[in-house]
Amino acid sequence: MEGSLQPRDNARSPAGTLFVLALLSALAFCAAVLVPRWKSGASNEKSRSPDELLGQAWEAFQQLEFEKASRLFQAVQSETPNDAEAHVEAIYGEASCANHRQSGRDLNRALTLYAAIQKQHPDSPWAAWAALAAVRARHLEPSETGLPYKDLSAEYAKVYQQYPDTPAGEEAFLYHCRITASFGTREEASELLREIADFLSRHPGMTYQPLLDTVAAECHHILGREDERIEAMERSIATFERDPTVPFYELSSAYWNIAYAAEFEAGNFAVARKYYELFLKEFPNEDRSFGCRQALARIDRVEKALREGKQPEAEWLAAPSQ
Repeated sequence: MEGSLQPRDNARSPAGTLFVLALLSALAFCAAVLVPRWKSGASNEKSRSPDELLGQAWEAFQQLEFEKASRLFQAVQSETPNDAEAHVEAIYGEASCANHRQSGRDLNRALTLYAAIQKQHPDSPWAAWAALAAVRARHLEPSETGLPYKDLSAEYAKVYQQYPDTPAGEEAFLYHCRITASFGTREEASELLREIADFLSRHPGMTYQPLLDTVAAECHHILGREDERIEAMERSIATFERDPTVPFYELSSAYWNIAYAAEFEAGNFAVARKYYELFLKEFPNEDRSFGCRQALARIDRVEKALREGKQPEAEWLAAPSQ
C-alpha cells in the first residue's frame, strides 16, 4: 500500500507470497514492516516543523528507539491543532510506540490511543489504520491459553465492514479470511467463499487475487471439493506477479503443493504431471526436485497399469510424507 498515509507499523507479509505463506505467513500474517515517512532533509535535527518532527519520529521508530520516537510524536501533538492530520498521525505514532516496543509494552495505552483516533477523528484516514492496529495488537498478544481466533476473525471482518474502501479495511479482510480458512467449519468455509466472491466483485483486478484464490482453495478443501480446490490453486499461480525481492522458494512451493494435491487428493494426474514438470524445469536444483522425479515415475507406473487394465500397487497410490 503506497501513499503518504501508510502506517509505519503496517504488516503485509502475504504480499508477494501466496498466503500459504506463512498469514495468510500466516499469520501473517505478522511482524511489523516499517515504511519510512520522512522526506529528504527531514533528518536535520535542528528543524522543528511538524512534518520534519514526524519524519524524525518515524525514523527513530524504525530504529526501535521507542522512547525518542514517543517524545517526538508527543512534541508534534503539542505543536499542532487537534484537527490537523499531523496531530492525528502523531497520536497513531505514539500508540505504535506503546504497542511495538520490545520491553515495557503498554497494550492498554496503545488501545486507548487507537480508540481515541477512531472516536475523535472518524473521518481521518488514520481512523481505519487505528481500527486495524487495535485488532492486530490483540492478535499479536502472547497468550498461554490460545488466542480467541473466532473473535479476532469477527473483529477483522468488522473493520472491513466499517472501512470497506480503504487499504486498512482490505487488509483486515485478508486477516479475516486467513483465520476463517485455518479454523473455520464447513459452514464458515461456504460463507467465506461467498464473501471472497463479493470482495473480488467490488475490487476487480486486486493485487490480493492470488492470495484470496489460495484461501478459496483451502475452503474448497474443507468442503471436500478437490477439483475446485485445484482450479483455485491454479488461478493463484496464473495471477501471481513474481517479485524479484521475494525468494524463489515460494513459487516452487506453490508448484509442489498443486502437484501434490492434484495427484493424491484430486486424482488429477494431468495437472500433477504439469506442475511436477514445471518444478523441475524452473527449479532443477531445489531439494524437492528428487521428489518430483519420483512422483513422475510413480504416475507413469500408475497410468501404465490402468492402461493395461491392472490394479496399481497400493504403495504407488499412498501419499509420501511431504
